[in-house]
Amino acid sequence: MILDLLENGDPSRIAISVAGGGSAVTYDQLRQQVDALAANLSRLGLGRGDRIAMALPNGLEVIASFLAASTSIWTAMAEFSFPQNEMRALGALAIIRMRTIRR
Repeated sequence: MILDLLENGDPSRIAISVAGGGSAVTYDQLRQQVDALAANLSRLGLGRGDRIAMALPNGLEVIASFLAASTSIWTAMAEFSFPQNEMRALGALAIIRMRTIRR
Protein backbone atom coordinates (compact mmCIF):
# COMPACT_ATOMS: atom_id res chain seq x y z
CA MET A 1 0.00 0.00 0.00
CA ILE A 2 2.76 2.47 0.88
CA LEU A 3 4.71 1.58 -2.24
CA ASP A 4 1.53 2.09 -4.30
CA LEU A 5 1.28 5.61 -2.87
CA LEU A 6 4.90 6.25 -3.73
CA GLU A 7 4.42 4.99 -7.28
CA ASN A 8 1.07 6.66 -7.98
CA GLY A 9 1.29 9.87 -5.93
CA ASP A 10 0.92 13.18 -7.76
CA PRO A 11 4.54 14.24 -8.47
CA SER A 12 3.97 17.84 -7.38
CA ARG A 13 2.15 17.10 -4.11
CA ILE A 14 3.84 16.81 -0.72
CA ALA A 15 4.46 13.16 0.14
CA ILE A 16 6.07 13.63 3.56
CA SER A 17 6.39 16.61 5.85
CA VAL A 18 8.38 16.50 9.08
CA ALA A 19 6.48 17.99 12.01
CA GLY A 20 7.67 21.16 13.70
CA GLY A 21 8.74 23.03 10.59
CA GLY A 22 11.05 20.30 9.31
CA SER A 23 11.70 19.29 5.74
CA ALA A 24 9.05 18.36 3.22
CA VAL A 25 9.40 16.43 -0.03
CA THR A 26 7.09 15.93 -2.98
CA TYR A 27 6.24 12.48 -4.34
CA ASP A 28 8.62 13.14 -7.22
CA GLN A 29 11.49 14.08 -4.87
CA LEU A 30 10.80 11.08 -2.65
CA ARG A 31 10.70 8.72 -5.65
CA GLN A 32 14.06 10.10 -6.82
CA GLN A 33 15.62 9.57 -3.37
CA VAL A 34 14.21 6.05 -3.09
CA ASP A 35 15.34 5.10 -6.61
CA ALA A 36 18.85 6.44 -6.03
CA LEU A 37 19.27 4.59 -2.74
CA ALA A 38 17.86 1.35 -4.16
CA ALA A 39 20.34 1.62 -7.06
CA ASN A 40 23.21 2.16 -4.60
CA LEU A 41 22.20 -0.90 -2.59
CA SER A 42 22.00 -2.95 -5.78
CA ARG A 43 25.46 -1.75 -6.90
CA LEU A 44 26.79 -3.02 -3.57
CA GLY A 45 25.50 -6.46 -4.47
CA LEU A 46 22.61 -6.43 -2.03
CA GLY A 47 19.42 -8.13 -3.14
CA ARG A 48 16.43 -10.23 -2.23
CA GLY A 49 16.56 -11.54 1.31
CA ASP A 50 19.68 -9.62 2.36
CA ARG A 51 19.54 -7.75 5.62
CA ILE A 52 20.53 -4.16 6.05
CA ALA A 53 20.56 -2.00 9.15
CA MET A 54 19.64 1.66 9.32
CA ALA A 55 21.40 3.80 11.90
CA LEU A 56 19.43 6.96 11.21
CA PRO A 57 17.45 9.37 13.36
CA ASN A 58 13.72 9.56 12.71
CA GLY A 59 13.00 11.71 9.70
CA LEU A 60 12.96 11.76 5.92
CA GLU A 61 16.21 9.80 5.58
CA VAL A 62 14.94 6.76 7.45
CA ILE A 63 11.66 6.80 5.51
CA ALA A 64 13.42 6.97 2.14
CA SER A 65 15.87 4.27 3.22
CA PHE A 66 13.12 1.95 4.41
CA LEU A 67 11.14 2.48 1.20
CA ALA A 68 14.24 1.79 -0.92
CA ALA A 69 14.84 -1.44 0.97
CA SER A 70 11.18 -2.39 0.60
CA THR A 71 11.08 -1.81 -3.16
CA SER A 72 13.74 -4.45 -3.71
CA ILE A 73 12.49 -6.89 -1.07
CA TRP A 74 15.41 -6.43 1.30
CA THR A 75 14.89 -7.09 4.97
CA ALA A 76 15.44 -3.84 6.83
CA MET A 77 16.21 -3.51 10.52
CA ALA A 78 15.67 0.03 11.75
CA GLU A 79 17.17 0.82 15.14
CA PHE A 80 19.14 4.00 15.61
CA SER A 81 20.69 3.12 18.98
CA PHE A 82 22.11 -0.34 18.12
CA PRO A 83 25.92 -0.48 18.07
CA GLN A 84 27.38 -1.53 14.70
CA ASN A 85 28.71 -4.85 16.02
CA GLU A 86 25.23 -5.82 17.23
CA MET A 87 23.76 -4.95 13.82
CA ARG A 88 26.34 -7.24 12.21
CA ALA A 89 25.59 -9.99 14.74
CA LEU A 90 21.93 -9.82 13.70
CA GLY A 91 22.97 -10.49 10.12
CA ALA A 92 23.13 -7.03 8.58
CA LEU A 93 25.22 -7.09 5.40
CA ALA A 94 25.19 -3.30 5.14
CA ILE A 95 24.53 -0.39 7.47
CA ILE A 96 22.95 2.81 6.21
CA ARG A 97 24.11 5.91 8.08
CA MET A 98 23.67 9.59 7.38
CA ARG A 99 25.12 10.26 3.89
CA THR A 100 26.89 6.89 3.65
CA ILE A 101 26.23 3.27 2.92
CA ARG A 102 28.83 0.92 4.34
CA ARG A 103 29.18 -2.69 3.40
